[in-house]
Order: sequence, then structure tokens, then C-alpha cells
Amino acid sequence: KKIRNSNVNLFLNKKFIDPLQKDYDFVIYCIYSDTPNFENKFEYQLVEKTIIKLPSSFKNKSYVFVDGKFFNIDPYLGTSNHLISSVIFSKLKISNQKQKIPKRKSVFAKVIKSSERFLPILKKAKYVNHFYTHRIIKKSSKKNDSRLTEIIRDKKNKKIYIFSGKWNSVIETTNEIKKIL
Repeated sequence: KKIRNSNVNLFLNKKFIDPLQKDYDFVIYCIYSDTPNFENKFEYQLVEKTIIKLPSSFKNKSYVFVDGKFFNIDPYLGTSNHLISSVIFSKLKISNQKQKIPKRKSVFAKVIKSSERFLPILKKAKYVNHFYTHRIIKKSSKKNDSRLTEIIRDKKNKKIYIFSGKWNSVIETTNEIKKIL
């Protein structure tokens, strides 16, 4: 709401072409999986996102279980479904470049079987679909799953790149961007 009432032009899910850059003081790219040429600093983690149907009592609710082989469930925005992922089964491969999207069976059954002891209602979860995405991770974070936000500033071209994989860093990131602007 604050952005809509401000003097900020917000483009979501649109490709911003460089010739438009001259019209702005800064361009901020908030990135989850597409990077410019920063491959030497980051790696790509190929991940399955599994779409499930849960009972209506789960509507708009997220769950994160951090007991060992944790998993999480989040509403799949714009639908009545949820996404479920597992730290063990949903991460498929890490490499220096994006991987070809595999044609393979979903990890749904493995994720449900490993998670239902923490949340027994998952036995009633219905598989809807799955898709793959690439996460950007720091090269040093293969073992600890850290996807903390990183801000890279390209002063010459008046661009700011925010690489983010964890929602809980949003306040700190906002404060850092305010300092830059």
C-alpha cells in the first residue's frame, strides 16, 4: 500500500530492459533464481516444489518443522493449495550453473512419509502437481542451508540486486536498502 501511494514505480514479474534505466535513480532487482553474471559467488540449487491439497482448516496457514529432517508447508498463493518441501528430499542437485529441468517422478510420497509423524493430517494430503525451480545459494552454504539475503550494488549502472531465499531477512534487508537510497 505504501509503495502504491509513493513515487515508486513497481514492476512485478516483468522484464526490465536497460534502456529504461536512464529514467530512474536506481533499479532494484529482487531475485530468487535468475542472476546476472555473479556465478563465481553463487551456486544453483535445483529444487522440487510439490503442490498438495490439504483440508480447508489449513487455509492461509504456514508450518515449518525444524526437528531434524525438517519440512515446511506454505499456502500456494492465488490457489486453495499448499506447497510442501523437505530439506532432505526436495533439494535435488547443486551446481555452478542452472540444471536442465528433469523429467522424473515427484518426491511427494517420500516427503509425506517422512513428515506425517510430525503432522499426522498429512496422510490425507492429496498430490496436485509439482514443478522445479532454481534457488540461488552462496557457495559456502551447501551444508547449512543458509540462503540469507545478500545485497549487491552496481554503482556504475545504478542497479541493486537483492538475492533472497529466506523470508525472515526482509526487515534487515529493507533497512539496508534504505541506507543505500
